[in-house]
Amino acid sequence: MSRRPRIVALADSLALPRDEKGEVLRWEETWPYLLAEQLAGVDVINCGARARSSDQLLGDALYEHVALKRPDVVVVQVGIVDCSPRVFTKLEKRLLGLPVVPAPLRQRIIAHRAARRAEITRRDPLGRVHTPPADYARDVARFAQEAGPLGARVVFLPVLSWPARMELKSPGHGGNVRLYNDLLRTAAREQGARFLEPEALVPEAELERAFMADGYHLSAHGSRRVAEHLAPELRSVLSA
Repeated sequence: MSRRPRIVALADSLALPRDEKGEVLRWEETWPYLLAEQLAGVDVINCGARARSSDQLLGDALYEHVALKRPDVVVVQVGIVDCSPRVFTKLEKRLLGLPVVPAPLRQRIIAHRAARRAEITRRDPLGRVHTPPADYARDVARFAQEAGPLGARVVFLPVLSWPARMELKSPGHGGNVRLYNDLLRTAAREQGARFLEPEALVPEAELERAFMADGYHLSAHGSRRVAEHLAPELRSVLSA
């Protein structure tokens, strides 16, 4: 029995509704929802997950969202969680969360680090990421390799953010984003996937309108821009 073409949006929180200190992005304003409105006769399934990182594309996620849902195309949007410089390394965060650390002490440490965020991230922005560059490159390449035999073509969205805002609180963020987009671009080329350039999705002149005040979650305008640019790309992929 024939079925409608199917697209899975395998993304992080940039594809989900959000209330960010009063800035609200509703479900019907997310880019997968808007994409479905623009692609008549195509099912678009929003499988976004908050804080999704590149290693979470594999294993159970690959099985559930690709093997079981059987999409014709998977649109992947991960990277901001992976590449943003952090005030705590993975090890530090794990130690801080141990039950032996008293809650008042934990809160004082967090507040102290938060106040020194710019100083800490400026010192070594690439050394304070969630996912090292080599691991990120491996994860996205492996996802494309494994999705293909399952019948899904892969379209990678770039890591998106508002560099001017992000650099104020996390110096080095912009350089990390450029590096991880280079890795994503290379993986797409080598694995026969598509990569959409960040400037095409969100032009520099529209950055302030495209993001919430936190600098990386999409506003309603940004989500609409992503959907409008992505729709013709996906029509091309589906018709190929």
